[in-house]
Amino acid sequence: MRTLTVRERDVARLIANSFSNKKIGEKLGIAEKTVKVHRSSIYRKLKVRTPLELFKIFERYL
Repeated sequence: MRTLTVRERDVARLIANSFSNKKIGEKLGIAEKTVKVHRSSIYRKLKVRTPLELFKIFERYL
């Protein structure tokens, strides 16, 4: 989790809570394409493939 930027953590938290890319973009005031870039980076850095895996990581840190 420490490898993520603040923005990536914001996006990751919303992904883990089942928000769509479009809704994440609206909520954070960024483009859907930017959300997709952040999602890709988050998945790569945390070595996960699904939102469920991401949720499990968040569960451990909360």
